[in-house]
Amino acid sequence: MKKTLLLSSLFFLATQLSAQVTVNYGLSTHQNKRPYQEDRFTHSLVYGNDFFAVYDGHGGDKTVSFLQDSLHQYFTEYRNDKSTIQTNFNIAFAKAEKYALENFDDGSTAVAGFIDIYNRLHCAWAGDSRLVLENNGGVGFATQDHKPDSSDEKLRIIK
Repeated sequence: MKKTLLLSSLFFLATQLSAQVTVNYGLSTHQNKRPYQEDRFTHSLVYGNDFFAVYDGHGGDKTVSFLQDSLHQYFTEYRNDKSTIQTNFNIAFAKAEKYALENFDDGSTAVAGFIDIYNRLHCAWAGDSRLVLENNGGVGFATQDHKPDSSDEKLRIIK
């Protein structure tokens, strides 16, 4: 039985109040007891703007490796003056999900962020990977975990 790659693709937009935004990012991974690493990340420039993503593999590393190489490309593929960033995320997540479900037996969560030319952060995610924002020591979550026992997610799954 194939596992579901993406539970759903939600969208979030955070507007920065200042015109100048400095993006600092870091990465830390921990392999745990598996003989291979199931987590991946991507940082890529998409039309000169930052695209970040983190993937948490489930049951293998094939889907996360595919996502690391492909999700930002799918996002770029549909980016044009007439499309919205939300549309691009929705198409990218749907295309990646379709390919992964047809080709792999493992799965992954995903959280992606894109900073547009106006320094606004756009996010899309599926599963329980989180985007956390820090500003001068204050921390906040930009995403909400998709957990099957939460009331909203349970209703979505049943539907």
